[in-house]
Amino acid sequence: MDYYRNIKKQTFYSKNCGFYDLTTSGSINLYALFLERTWRLIKSEGKVGSIIQSSLLTNQTLSNFFQELVESKSLETLFDFHNRRLIFPINAENHFSLITYSNSHRSRSFILTSFSNWYENKLQKNLEKFLNYEAEKKIDKFFQEQEMEETKRRMDEGGSLIDYAPEDFHLLNPNTKTCARFLRKSDISIIKKAYLNSSILIKRDDEGNI
Repeated sequence: MDYYRNIKKQTFYSKNCGFYDLTTSGSINLYALFLERTWRLIKSEGKVGSIIQSSLLTNQTLSNFFQELVESKSLETLFDFHNRRLIFPINAENHFSLITYSNSHRSRSFILTSFSNWYENKLQKNLEKFLNYEAEKKIDKFFQEQEMEETKRRMDEGGSLIDYAPEDFHLLNPNTKTCARFLRKSDISIIKKAYLNSSILIKRDDEGNI
């Protein structure tokens, strides 16, 4: 009972103290509170790097904060990755992201992103590791083969670094402004062309009304 009361008190404080206005909608996640507070404390020339849950990119309850990072040009880089190698002792299907963010309103035209990136000089080495990897220890055989196939495809297509412009978030997810994941440059190029040549089926205003 005491634990429950403490949780309720912490929730009430977080929602009413004025420090976490963008990350206390719906269920509260501590990493999001930490992220918003850190962002608000950055000096004019400062930068911060964080490893976070990737729910920041796709979760509706955090969409206001993500929009603010994008529209204020605070977000600089975003590298999303699967936990299939069990870097963290949690479900292998969880996604995490390495993000770099800075003081707002800097002059940048794009956000460098990747959703399963490989550096070219390490690509062959990683492929060799996959070929010799003992799948039964940490990774399911299906996931091993899946990543092998995807890695080879990225070799042919030049990797997966994507220049995400702020307006791309509005184009691809006009209602939520959340982040769509693309593994290859060619994917986002095709999808953007399709969206530019079609109309929005359901358009909602800031209040969620159609």
